Amino acid sequence: MGLRAYQDNFWSYVDYIRYLVDMVGRYENAKIFGFDDMTFPDDISNYMDQSHFSADISSILLQSMAGGEHELRQDNVEKYIADYIEMVAAYDLKTLAHDFERCLVR
Repeated sequence: MGLRAYQDNFWSYVDYIRYLVDMVGRYENAKIFGFDDMTFPDDISNYMDQSHFSADISSILLQSMAGGEHELRQDNVEKYIADYIEMVAAYDLKTLAHDFERCLVR
């Protein structure tokens, strides 16, 4: 997959966040939460397999949602997206590549 495809996927994901917040906001009995602006998803040790967080992280997510934290609404989704974009743009890929190379050498 080329760089352009990754960029397109990223912006499609951002548009999808906006879409979901708009659609869910129409219903009183539904909420959407976002954690992409947090750092814990970047740490592989927080996962128990390829797509599921560990029990500890899952508990943190559930407690956050129960407390109404990280809820995405029309009045905060653009700030959430801006913070997410800033975090992605500042991501330290050199350190990630170095860590990955270290794992391959073993």
